[in-house]
Formats: sequence, structure tokens, C-alpha cells
Amino acid sequence: MEIIEFPAVLPVMLDELEEYLPASLRNHDILIAISVHEEILLSFIENFSTARGIIVPIEEPWWVSPYAQGRIEGLCRSRGIEIAFPKPFCSFGPSERVLRDFQKTFRVGKPEIRYEVKNSRIIDAKVVCSAPCGATYFVARNMKGRKVDGDLVNIIDSLLSAYPCTASTEVDRDFSDSIIHRAVRIQRDILKGLELDTTADSGR
Repeated sequence: MEIIEFPAVLPVMLDELEEYLPASLRNHDILIAISVHEEILLSFIENFSTARGIIVPIEEPWWVSPYAQGRIEGLCRSRGIEIAFPKPFCSFGPSERVLRDFQKTFRVGKPEIRYEVKNSRIIDAKVVCSAPCGATYFVARNMKGRKVDGDLVNIIDSLLSAYPCTASTEVDRDFSDSIIHRAVRIQRDILKGLELDTTADSGR
């Protein structure tokens, strides 16, 4: 594994993109680009196209514009690189082989919990796949001992309000809602295995 950090503050106009790129890069299968300036990201992929799959999670509405996303997707497809832009990261559920294998190996992406229920009470909750932020493990620990009823939706919303979600509270152009609200709804989906109504309104 290798972590490459880019400057947190950049000039308004980026003229020499190569000066922000590393001189070399280790061989790698998956590249995860978090809050990387879209022009730098595009230049990075152009210069280091050795990855088999790229994940660009979008936790803030302004991280990647639709125009840049289209350019990056086109470049990756032309080079046989699988690409995903999950918004938020916990919506990551790829169908393509390389990214799907990554998800199965590291068990991160769209959350899933397997429950053991006895006498209408949850006696065990095992995380099959966790939101990348780790919220699913936090929720799973607090689900044990709960009665299987509609209150679980409000319990999950309350737990997530106490957990430091990385998604933005700004209204996103694609959803007409905040990304964090979408993250809450995705986390509620862990109750589907219990056949509960997860459509209750959240105050988050």
C-alpha cells in the first residue's frame, strides 16, 4: 500500500500539473482517490495508468464535476481500467470484476449485516460489508439485544447522529438533498434482512 498526499491548498489556476505528481509509483491494482483536485486526478491517471480499478468516492458535492467525471470515465474505459464514483462512499457496490473482488476482499462499501434473531430479539449482528467510515460496525455493536420492531429505524438514525459521518451536509445537485441524508438511508438498508420498513423520516 502507498499513500500519496497532495497539497490541501492549491492556486486557482493549475498550469503545470506534473509538478504535483510523484516521480514514480509502486505497482498497484486499486487506486482510491479521496478529495483530489479533478485536474490533478486526470493528469495522475494519464501518467500512471497501471491500476486495474479506480475508486473516486464523492463525499462533497464539489469534489468532482460532471464534466471531469465524464473525462475520467472516458480515459479509464479507453485503457481498460474499471472506474467507480460512489456518492457517498458507502453506496459502493460495483458489478465489474476487479472492483467487486476488491469489495469482497476488504468488505467495504454498501453496508450489510447478518443477524441472528431469537424470540424476536437480535442476539448477534455480524458485519458482512461495512461502510468505509466504519459506521456499520458501530451500528452492529449497538443492535445486539434490540427487539425486532419498527423502532430500529429511529435507533439507527440516533446512532448515526452520534457517529462522525464523512459525508457532506450540503445539498447535492444530483439528489436535491444532502449526501449525508443519502448515507443515512443507505445505512437503514441493513434492516431489510429483518423485513422492516426503512422509509421513516430522519431528523438528521
